Amino acid sequence: GSPESSYRAVFPLYGRVPSRFFNDEVDWVLFPLYLHTEKRDVRKTWAPWPFLRVTSGGEQGLALWPLFGFSARPGEMQRQYFLWPLIYHQRTKLSSPQPSVQHGFLPFYTHQRSAEVRSDNVIWPFFGYTERTEPYRYDEKRYFWPFFVQGRGDDRYVNRWGPFYTHSVIKGYDKTWYLWPFVRHAQWQDGRLIQERDQFLYFLYRAQIQR
Repeated sequence: GSPESSYRAVFPLYGRVPSRFFNDEVDWVLFPLYLHTEKRDVRKTWAPWPFLRVTSGGEQGLALWPLFGFSARPGEMQRQYFLWPLIYHQRTKLSSPQPSVQHGFLPFYTHQRSAEVRSDNVIWPFFGYTERTEPYRYDEKRYFWPFFVQGRGDDRYVNRWGPFYTHSVIKGYDKTWYLWPFVRHAQWQDGRLIQERDQFLYFLYRAQIQR
């Protein structure tokens, strides 16, 4: 009964759908030959989807997927990629004193710098480190991730030598694995209760103690 919320569509022939599919408006004609979306002040047009994309409005950009693409919102962010997802470069929070910068050439190298995080990876994701200061302090080193990981920080501790032994404490949740996924022991406090749980192969054996 309301013109701004009423619509009819026949997919994939033709349609205009407001306030659906995570957008303010979605239009298509003979999809995937033509697709247009609007969300707040950003308009994106694909012809055909997903290969050729033009972005206008509050954000400007052009993409010929997967060969290259770029988009920018003045004073806020800039993004570029080549041979998606192998080569990328992006800068966000441009108006802040220290913008966030990320770039990489997968799988050989990734780099991230911001006011809260410093992180580098070589032969991603196997070897690297992360140093975080906000919203909590945490430093982690990875040697052939996910098998060998050492992490230390506020209310956080990780000592992983997978699959033989792993011990982690995250916000008071103390968990230990022996010969993952066979033996697991966990201990944590829930209000005034101290909980302990032992498991073998997750569900084959499980015992829990509360005191």
